[in-house]
Amino acid sequence: MGMEIVGVWRPSPVATDVTAELSAIQSSEAHIIFTIFSSSVGIPFARQAGELKIPAVQVGINVEAQKDGFWPATQKMGNYVATMDTYIRGSNTMNLQNHLSTPM
Repeated sequence: MGMEIVGVWRPSPVATDVTAELSAIQSSEAHIIFTIFSSSVGIPFARQAGELKIPAVQVGINVEAQKDGFWPATQKMGNYVATMDTYIRGSNTMNLQNHLSTPM
């Protein structure tokens, strides 16, 4: 696909300022930022990426981005964060519970 890894940055899971990492990412001219965040650093990372106007999409895991309060927590700067969510309709909950409890 012609992709190139331009760097690896590992901010602290509880960092509140990731300007150094994001500035390095911005200088690298990366188009995709692959994240694996399962802690609070996901909020400042997304917010500061928006503030710096880094023209790259964030993909991967950002647990904070899956929460309802992510948008206000990033001060509406959490754009271009592609993450995963799990949805199920309430009426199907019983069917799912039955399915999961049935031995295979």
